[in-house]
Amino acid sequence: LAVGLGLCLSILVVSSRQFLMGLFVSIEDYPLLASEIIAAGMEMMAILPCFYIVLALIHSCLNTMSGAGDTTFSMAAMVLMMGLRIVFAWGLIHLGHMDQNGIWWAFPASWVIVLAVVLIHYFRGGWKKKALAKRGPAV
Repeated sequence: LAVGLGLCLSILVVSSRQFLMGLFVSIEDYPLLASEIIAAGMEMMAILPCFYIVLALIHSCLNTMSGAGDTTFSMAAMVLMMGLRIVFAWGLIHLGHMDQNGIWWAFPASWVIVLAVVLIHYFRGGWKKKALAKRGPAV
């Protein structure tokens, strides 16, 4: 379900990104900057939605493991994703000499790496032995 919804949202956002940006940025309100803001937003919307499926898989796996009681791993994975995003954004801008597109590409780069880590942990299955509460004796 999450992958299907991610795919549908990807198609919708990429195909209507100029319209969507126009909902948030008005040429009347920002006559000098509106075209630049809309262009930057459209660049972002051409990159990030293409990776919504990766994000859907991450959250599906993490929420499954959290529901089973493996909340620490889920939290660590999300912190890792945020940290990687910062490192990649800095590296792509400063070392890769990219403009704001370095920030946009940092998101999917962090998502792909975290998905690999999450899938390894998920398929190892250790999370299945965790529980939020211990069961008492059967009555």
